[in-house]
Amino acid sequence: MGNLISREMLEFLVMISNFFIALCMGFYTLDCFWAFKYREESTGGILYIRQNFWMFVIQFLSFFNLAYISKEWDYVLLYIALQLFFVVILCITPLIYRTINRLLLNNMCMMFSISMVALARLSIDKAIRQFEIMGIAYVLCMFIPLLLKKTNILPKLKWAYAIIGTIALGSVLLLSETTYGSKLSFTIEGVTFQPSEFVKIFFVLFLAAALSSGTSL
Repeated sequence: MGNLISREMLEFLVMISNFFIALCMGFYTLDCFWAFKYREESTGGILYIRQNFWMFVIQFLSFFNLAYISKEWDYVLLYIALQLFFVVILCITPLIYRTINRLLLNNMCMMFSISMVALARLSIDKAIRQFEIMGIAYVLCMFIPLLLKKTNILPKLKWAYAIIGTIALGSVLLLSETTYGSKLSFTIEGVTFQPSEFVKIFFVLFLAAALSSGTSL
């Protein structure tokens, strides 16, 4: 009888939390549209704080479900680490880049949050590794805009981006392993690479370099 009650209680809590996750996501989305009403970042400050609140509630409920169902403390530790990480992003980034678009910053954090929840549901080990990559990527992103301001050589590397991107795509045909009928990635020394992700970056760099000097390639 005790096991039956605990199972029913678990299902009830999961159902209720899923409902509130969807509700909070709806409120967050409405705030995204409502933010376009404000021309100045300072005017919509409360709105952006409210978005952060919805995001943190969604994370709490999502990881509560994962930890409660799996009975693993790794989910709790990952949740705490993520909260600290997002607090740093939301507090430090606007101090360094005072003109940053808060809506874009919030949406970036929300996308990170959703991807981490989805990945943690599949594999906690992969989620932890992805979290480490996110931390390194954030540190790099803090310095890249400053680097772009200090140098004028990057816009001149238009065709270098195109060549590197083409080589990256070609490496898929030569080095990648077939997974579920598709060739997407290859592994070197235990580290898995998916060249298509790098190609997206070089494609954006190529377009930015090309458009910086005119609309004609």
